[in-house]
Formats: sequence, C-alpha cells, structure tokens
Amino acid sequence: MIIQNLKIENFGVFRGKHNFDLTPYLQENKPIILFGGLNGSGKTTLFEGIKLCLYGQTSFKEYKTKKDYYSYLIKKIKPIKLKREKNYYSSIELQIEFNNFGVRDTYSVRRNWTIDGENVEETFRVLKNGQMLGTIEQEYGQTFIANLIPMGISNLFFFDGEKIQELAKDTVDNSFFKEALDSILGLDIIQTLIKDLKIYAYKQNASEDSYYIINEIKSINSKIAILEDEIGNQIQENAGIRTKLEKTIETTTKKENELTLQGAGYAKKRYEFKDMLDKIEYELEETRNRLRDYYSGLFPFTLIPDLCIQLKDIIQAENTRKNESSALKVIEEKKNEFTVKLLQRNDNYVKKLSDSSQLVDIIDTIFLTLRDVIKESQNVECQFINDFSEKELNQLLYWVDQTTNTVPKEIRYLSTTYNRLLNERVYYEDMIRKAPEDSFLDPIVAEINALYEVKGRYENELTKIEESIHLLQYQRTEYERQQKILQDKFEQLNKFERKITLLKNIRVMLDEYQDVIRQNKMEMFKNAFLESIAMIIRKNNFISDINIDANYDVELRREDGNYISKSILSNGEKQIYAISMLLALANVSGRPLPFIIDTPLARLDSQHRDNIVENFFPKASHQVIIFSTDTEIDKLYFENLSQYITRVYRLQFNDVTASSEGVEGYFWKPLEVTQD
Repeated sequence: MIIQNLKIENFGVFRGKHNFDLTPYLQENKPIILFGGLNGSGKTTLFEGIKLCLYGQTSFKEYKTKKDYYSYLIKKIKPIKLKREKNYYSSIELQIEFNNFGVRDTYSVRRNWTIDGENVEETFRVLKNGQMLGTIEQEYGQTFIANLIPMGISNLFFFDGEKIQELAKDTVDNSFFKEALDSILGLDIIQTLIKDLKIYAYKQNASEDSYYIINEIKSINSKIAILEDEIGNQIQENAGIRTKLEKTIETTTKKENELTLQGAGYAKKRYEFKDMLDKIEYELEETRNRLRDYYSGLFPFTLIPDLCIQLKDIIQAENTRKNESSALKVIEEKKNEFTVKLLQRNDNYVKKLSDSSQLVDIIDTIFLTLRDVIKESQNVECQFINDFSEKELNQLLYWVDQTTNTVPKEIRYLSTTYNRLLNERVYYEDMIRKAPEDSFLDPIVAEINALYEVKGRYENELTKIEESIHLLQYQRTEYERQQKILQDKFEQLNKFERKITLLKNIRVMLDEYQDVIRQNKMEMFKNAFLESIAMIIRKNNFISDINIDANYDVELRREDGNYISKSILSNGEKQIYAISMLLALANVSGRPLPFIIDTPLARLDSQHRDNIVENFFPKASHQVIIFSTDTEIDKLYFENLSQYITRVYRLQFNDVTASSEGVEGYFWKPLEVTQD
C-alpha cells in the first residue's frame, strides 16, 4: 500500500484547500516523505487527519460518544478567528494505491463534514479506480475500508513519541501487545460460539409447550442458511463478472485512446455518443433504484386496490361508530348534571312550568330521543377489527391513499422512463457501432465494437444478478422477521437462566483456542523482534533471545544466557525496545503498509537518535512519512537522510490568517532531493 496524496480543507490549523503529494520514488530507494514544522504548525493535525479520514470516530479511543466526537470536530473545523458564517465545511481525502498479486488499484477515500450551529453532518465516500463502488460495497463503505486496512493492524503503523514513551515505561501493562497480536490473528470465532451458546440454551431449557417453536426456528434457520449460501454465490459471481467488466472497460478505453491518436474527427463523434451513453447509464441506475424502493415498499398493495379501499371504508366506519359510542356515553354521564343546572336557572321559561317534575320529564324526553337517534345509527352489526391509536390510523390511511393514487402513477412513469432509456441506450450503442470510420481504422473499430458488445452482455448479467440478490435479501429479511417473532414467543414461554457450567466450558475452550493460535504466531514475532532490534541498535551482544510468558511479560536474554527484565535497560534502550516491538508486530502482520511517525526523536538521547535515523527510517517500510521539528531531524540528520528522501514539506503558521500552509523545502534550504 502507498499513500499517494493527501488533501485537507478547513481542518485544524489548515484553512482553505491544501494538497500534499506523498508518492515515494521506490525505484530510487527513497521511501521517506518528511514534514518539518514548529510546534503548533499542523504536524499532529495531518498525522491525526490521515487516520480520521480512514476510520472516522473509531480512530479515537477517547471519543466514545457521538457528542464527544462532534465536539472534537467542531473545535477542529471552526476557524480560530470565527467568521459570521453559520455553516462550516471541511474535508480530508486520501488517494491510496494497493498492489494485490500484481493488480494495482487506486482508491480515493474522502470524509466530509458540514457544521450548522452545533449540528455536525459527516459523509463518507470511496472510489475505486475513479469509479464508485458497487451498490452493496458503497452502502458499507466504512466496513469495506476496515476490511482493506484493518484498524487494529493500522495502529502498528501509526505511532508517535507518546506511544513509544508509553510502551517503554516499566509500569505499562501488556494490553497493547496482546491487542495487536489479536488484531493480526483476527479472532472472530468468539461471536460464532456465542451464537452456539444461544442455540444450546434453547435446546436445554425449552419446555415441551415450546418444542414446536424450536422446530419452526430450526426450519427458518435452514432456509436462511440456504438463502445466505445462494446470496454469497451470487455476490461472488457478481464480483467475477464485475472484474471482467472493469477489464473490458479498461481495454476499451485503451483502444479508444489509440483510435484518438489515429483519427481525431472520428473519435470526437464517438465520444459524443459515449457521453450520452454514460448519461443514460446514470439515469437508468437512478430510475432502477427508485423502482426498487417502490417494489420493496407499498407496491404489493397496489395490486389489490379494491381491498385497500374497503379497508379505508371499514376504518372510517369504525371510527364513526366509536365516536358515536363515546357521545352516547357522555350523554348518559352528563344527564343528571344537566338537569340540576337547568333547575337552578331562574329564567322566565323555567318559571312558567308548574313544578320541577315537568322540567325533568322534558329533559328525559330530550335525552331519550338523542339516545334513540344514536342507537339507530348503530343498529347495523359491526365487529371492530382494529385497535389502533389515532396516529397509527392516520399513517395507515395515508399509506392506503398512496397505494391507490400516487404509487401506481409514479411506477407507471418510472417504468415508461426506464423503457425509454433502454431504447435510447440501444440507439446510442448502435450509433457508436455504425459511426463512419476510415479504412485503416477498421481493425481498431471492430475491436472496440466487439468490446462494447461484451460490455453490454456483462452489464445485463450484472443487472439480472443484482435483481436476484435483491430478491434473495428480501426473502432473507422476511425469514429473519419471522424468526424474531418466534424467538420473542419462545422467550415469553421459557423463563430460564443460562447454565453456568456451559459458560465456564466455553470460556475454557476460547482460552485454549486463542492460546494455540497465539503460540504459533509468537515464534514469528520473536524472530522479527530480534531482527528489528539488531537492525536498529547495531550493538554486539545486546540481546540474543527473548522469552514471552502467558501474561505477555517479556524477558530479554543476553549473550551470556541470562535473562533480564526490561526495567534494567536504560531509558534510550527502552525506547529502542518499544520501536523494535512495533516494527516486529508490523512485519508479522503481513500487511505492507506505510509507517507514519509523529515526533519520533523527541525523547531519545543523541546516541539512540543516530541509530533510529541511520538504521530505522530508511529501512522501516517502502513508504515512511515523518513529522518532525527542527530539533529532531536537524541539519546533520537531514543531510544523512537526504539520499532516502523523495519530498520535504515545511509547515508554516501565519498569524495574520490564523492558518498553516505547506511549502516544499526544509527549515534551512529548498528541497533538492525532490528533483528527478
């Protein structure tokens, strides 16, 4: 992996847009990209920014909540000299090259933030070779990057003086070493065993009344497993076809470039058609996505409009009867209160009555008449079928209205649009094939036409597979919903405690599993550590072997065979020990990642600084990005490292603009080593 470029905009001390070329000259054995800057000039901002761009909130252990993370972002994004603007925008973008078994891919990873008052909106985007990832990959872009560059492993390649100092302390525990080794091994079997525990608990504690639920769950689990296998197979097939499609597109592009060199006028017309074709492809994808949204939503109900209307009428009729019943109840409850208050009135009409009994009779007659009128409207037999709240009824009525009116019209419009776009695509593909060409271009044109036909076949196959995957995923979601309902019923029928013995046995099994896996990797780590520390310190008979016990405590063996504790090492030797441990873990990980180092020499004495500069920086990795002050990589060290340096940037803070900028060159002179 090579980080080719870093772009940062309105983040930390960097106001406006800034672009840093980080590509090393590997053929000339110049792996180092050097950033020089005084304290407060933005070195740590760039160091943190690279990791933040890749992993977002998870790159900071101290910001465990969204509130803490957003507070950090607001401080980093809002300028020191606040403007009167309400909204602030910031972004960090990395361009990364991966070489996977000889196949080179370039990824563009971009994270944007928009701040409106105290609200923070974060967006994340990944491009592969300039193209958006597939629908599924783009939806889980962060997971895609985490699988590409696991964060636990990347921690080994991002380190600063603070981390080195922490690892060098005598009192530090061995959690970092343990976590790093676990990240390298990828011990995810724990989750699988937890699921097995849940199934085991069901089997052991279920009552006879719930055995039928267990059988149903087993049946659904089998169906889900079959669907997941089918989805996995189709995703794999999709990936294979997409790879072929990408190679076809790449070959087509090369051929069209060749055609451009040999016939500019012809190529221009072809590119006009191609631009229209790209626009149509984009609109087709947009239309297809909207149709999918409808098909996975209210579309099934548009097939039964009469039933939907009947449902609407029933709901409205039930509401009317419920209201009438409520009115009748109120009349019954308020009759006596009404009579008393009317008798208390002293107006002329009441005085004309000979006695109060006449008024009572009149009131009884009125109330009986009202009750009869309401009851007559309720004589029709009706069985209430809903017990929804008013909010739920309104939502249901809205869905019915959408189903009978808006959704059918929108689907007809989108279907018409989709068919029109398909016809237009066929037309422009045909135009590209039929465009006139000079006779000496015939072989190239024939190849391009054939490639477009192959491209069309691959695209049609991808469309069919993606639709099939979508249907299978919908079926799986439905089964999972049924499974959840059954599990809820099961838990209601069976109130049980997890078996302590089972949990203990599982913990023992997990411990044994992890111990075996770690032990296999430990020998590799020991050898890598000894090679690393020998390379860096260049001291004869310093350490000949190490011993690591079950608690990850490390003992170092001298040439005389005696083991010593890390505590008797000098401070400088402890820091060399810490750097060697990081380098060894990185080598054992098997991931060729760049080393990114912030303030690497701040706490080292002069002798050990010499060792790091001469033996570590030039050999640590194929790409080493260093953030240094003028007192760390000084004039002498700079001259010694010059033959290994591709590019140097000096970070300068401007008090007037309250912003830093990067210029080529170091503290004392322009960079000469950047010239080819």
